[in-house]
This record gives sequence, structure tokens and C-alpha cells, in this order.
Amino acid sequence: MELIHKYADFWRKQVTVSRIIGLLLLFIGFQFLLGYMSALIKAESGGMGVLDLGFGYSAESVYTQYLDHFTQEGIRIYKIAWWIDLVYPLVYSLLLCFIISWGFRFALPPQSPLWIVNLIPFLSADFDYLENIGVISLLCSFPEKWIFMALWTSIFGVLKWITAAVAIAIALVALPIGFFYKN
Repeated sequence: MELIHKYADFWRKQVTVSRIIGLLLLFIGFQFLLGYMSALIKAESGGMGVLDLGFGYSAESVYTQYLDHFTQEGIRIYKIAWWIDLVYPLVYSLLLCFIISWGFRFALPPQSPLWIVNLIPFLSADFDYLENIGVISLLCSFPEKWIFMALWTSIFGVLKWITAAVAIAIALVALPIGFFYKN
């Protein structure tokens, strides 16, 4: 547990407003880029779109509702987007971690065990990476069906969305505290 607190403290000490702004600009840039890639994928998948934007899909629906509708070009574009999606979880997790850390900078003493909440965004990123590994495995093995991998990919996707929602909720609580709390 001590290592986790050191890790949380490390990230707490890295926060500056300029880093938050830089990460926010990167995040916005990624939103545009991934949105563009998503539109290309949707056009090549019979309108089905990006698998990892779904929440709680069944292993069978990975094929019947997604991959069976993809053209070869759609799979190729998805594989390119996957490389972009390797950086995106790092960007959004750092942004949320920094917002949480900045917001609680006056409200929590540096030794507080509550600082570990600034690590929750990294859990989301970890689940996102596991989901991405699953998605690329499914794409590379298609048309062979890997039901077990599809199931785990869905589970990691659900865990990604749950931890992301928790991290966003904490950031939304931390942000006004950062603006209004004075020691």
C-alpha cells in the first residue's frame, strides 16, 4: 500500500495548470482524430462503428453485430486507429489524474490516504489497454471466432467505462474544490 501512496504522491507533485492545459489540448486533438477515424470505420462496417465504444456487448454480438459487417478496408482502418488508441488512454488518464490532484491540492494534506483517488483514472486506462489488446486480437484473427477473447474484451470494456465514470465524477467534484477552497 505504501508504494501506491508514493505513486499517488508522485503524480500529485507533477500537477501544474500549464500541464493540465496541455493535456486538455491533446485530449481535444485526440477527440477530433478518433472521431474522424470512427467515421471512417463506421462507413466500412455497415454503419456498426467502433467496438470499444460499446458497453457490455455479448461475445457472440462481437461477430454478429460488428465484425461480420466489416469490410477488409474497415478492418485495416480499425487497425490504424488502434495505434492511435495506444496513446489516448495515457492522455485522458493523466488529464483526469491532474484535474483530481489540482482540485484537492488545498483540501487534502499531502499525507492523506485519500490521495489514491488520483490513481483511479489509471485503472480506467489499464482496462482500456486490455480491451484494446482484445479488440486487435479479434481483428487479427477474424474470420476465426475467438469467443473467449470476445467475452474478456467486453468485460474489460465494461470495467473501463465504470472506472472512467468514477474518475470523471471525482474530477467533477475536485474541480470546483480547486477553484473555491482556500486554506
